[in-house]
Amino acid sequence: MSALLTGKAFEVRVGPSQAERNAKQVLTLLANFADENDRAWPSVDTLADKLECSPSAIKRALRILEAKGLIVRDENYGTRYGADRSPFVYQITIDDAEQVTKQRRRAKAKAKEREKAREQRGFTRDTPRDTTAEPPRGFTNDHDGGSHVTPRGGSHVNERGFTREPQTLIEHPIQHPRESTRANKTENQRRQTLTEFQPDETLQALADQLGFNLAYELEKFRDANTAKGTYPADPAAAFRNWLKHGAELGINGKPTDGTMPALAGGESELERRARKLVDSSTPLKRRQPDAERRHAWIPAVARLLGKGRPAPDIVALICTGNPEELNEIGIEMDDLEEIA
Repeated sequence: MSALLTGKAFEVRVGPSQAERNAKQVLTLLANFADENDRAWPSVDTLADKLECSPSAIKRALRILEAKGLIVRDENYGTRYGADRSPFVYQITIDDAEQVTKQRRRAKAKAKEREKAREQRGFTRDTPRDTTAEPPRGFTNDHDGGSHVTPRGGSHVNERGFTREPQTLIEHPIQHPRESTRANKTENQRRQTLTEFQPDETLQALADQLGFNLAYELEKFRDANTAKGTYPADPAAAFRNWLKHGAELGINGKPTDGTMPALAGGESELERRARKLVDSSTPLKRRQPDAERRHAWIPAVARLLGKGRPAPDIVALICTGNPEELNEIGIEMDDLEEIA
C-alpha cells in the first residue's frame, strides 16, 4: 500500500466522461494496491469486488488508463510465473500526468459579493488622502477573503500558483493481521493453560481452611471461565480469588455425594433458588398471601428445580394445578381457594 502514490492518483486528471471517471477510481485503487516500486497486480475480479462493478467495466477502465499512459502493463514480469497463472502487473506512471485544476469558487463568489456590497455603500478602492479605509473584518484584497497559509503552515492550491502536498485518505485495517494472529495464539495458550491447571498444596490448604471441596470448586471455576470466554493469564491467582470470593459469599459447603453444597444458613443452592422464587413471584403471592405457608413449599419447589423443571412452569403448576396433586408433591393447598 502506497499512501503517497494514492494521494497522487487523486490529483491526476483522467477526463470528464463517466467512463473516464470510473477509470480514475480504478487508478486510485491500483495505487492503493501498489508496492514500493509503484507496481500493482490485483486481478480483475478483485478490482470488480472492491468497486462493486462488473469485470467488463474494470477491463474498459484499464484500457482507458493504458491509452492515456497512466499505467503500463509489465509483460516481462508476468513471465516469471506459469502461463496458466501469469498475473497482469501494472506499472503506475502518473508522475508527469496532468493534474486536476482546483477552483476556489466559493471564495471567488464571496469576494464578488463583498465588492458589490461595498459599491452599494459608496466605498471604492481609492482611499482619500489623510483617511484610512478599514476593510470589513476578515477581508483582505490580497487573498480574496482567505488566507493562503493554514494554521499549521501548509499552503493551499489556488489560481495564483500556490501548491501543497496531496492529502490522502486510506482505510487501514482496525487490527493488523499479525496482531490478530498474536491475539488468537495468546487466547489458545490461555485456554490450554486453564485446562491443564492443577492446584498446588497452598491452594489445597486454602480450600481446606475455607471449607471447600477443591475438586468441585475447580470444576466450577473452569466452567465459569469457559462459559464467559475469559481465560485468566494466571489461573492460580484467579482460582485463589475464586475461593476467597466464595468464602465472602458464604458458599462454604463441601459436597461429598454429588449434591449441591450448602450455602450460608444451611440451605443448598436449589433451596436458595426455591426461596427466591416463592418470595418474589407475584402469582404465588396471590395464590398464598401467607409468607410462612409459602415457605413450607420450598422443599417441594427445590425438588422440582432439581429435576430440571423451569421456574415459570413451577409457578403455573402451583397456580393452576389440582390441589390434591399438589399435596402429593409436598405443596399443601387444603386451605386455599382455587383461582378462577
